[in-house]
Amino acid sequence: MTRPLGFTGNALIRWSEKRRDPQWLAAQTSHAQARFTPLWRGQPLISDKPARLFWAGREQMPEDLIRNSLLLGLDGDIPHFAIDVSGASDKAETAPFADQGQYLHLIAAAMTLPAAEMAIAGQAMGLLNWQRKNRFSPKTGKPMRITEGGFKLVDDVGTEIFPRINPVVMVLVVEGNACLMARNHHFPAGLYSALAGFVEIGESLEECARREVFEETGLQIDNLHYAGSQPWPLSDSLMIGFTATAATRDLTIDKDELEDAKWLARGEVKKLLAAGQNSQFFLPPAFSLAGHMIRHWCAD
Repeated sequence: MTRPLGFTGNALIRWSEKRRDPQWLAAQTSHAQARFTPLWRGQPLISDKPARLFWAGREQMPEDLIRNSLLLGLDGDIPHFAIDVSGASDKAETAPFADQGQYLHLIAAAMTLPAAEMAIAGQAMGLLNWQRKNRFSPKTGKPMRITEGGFKLVDDVGTEIFPRINPVVMVLVVEGNACLMARNHHFPAGLYSALAGFVEIGESLEECARREVFEETGLQIDNLHYAGSQPWPLSDSLMIGFTATAATRDLTIDKDELEDAKWLARGEVKKLLAAGQNSQFFLPPAFSLAGHMIRHWCAD
């Protein structure tokens, strides 16, 4: 790969052992050169020419936002934080940042951001989503308290909650000179991709791959080979990719799971990749794990 997969390559040092120290955290928050990037309802603020994450200096920050900021990590000695401005009813009301750029959906932002900043935006979105979904204690029902710079939640009776990810297996199924592409009901119009599904309790990654492919297409697969992994903050997931082979192209599509599935010859796939998203029928972008696996298969 010429650049990391999307949402990987984050160069910030997270200092997981140091962020447990409240005094060290306080020193980072009060650092004169601390930088803060805002997100509004999961959308990072992007400045243009060139497209970059917008970073505010400490002097621009209201104290209430500083108190609730989330430590992403350090670049050298300079701490970088995320702040959640989702309380504003409209993007234009996220003062003092509204005139510094535009808030973009993470995928739209990923199309233009440098790889390292795309990874930082994904980290920030994932952590803020996790905090939002775990605001109250499962034992007492009272609000959880944020600790360790935003990487742990605790309640009054000692319950600790850490960030969770959902493992998802993705499988590029190949038979001869063709690969299988499918459409989920929730995909954008025209998008086809590799098969994917969440790992269930008591299931290995390989078992999940075989089950998902069989349930959705009726195919039995073999020759599973690990192809890579990618954090996917839009669904709090870790994508784990495999390639596999099928002995037949006979499909029995589960219409509850898939809208459509079809075999595409390598030459057809190359044409679709060359056409990009201007085509009415298109494949995943290069920064996604599915896009990487498809492009790697085409290059073989």
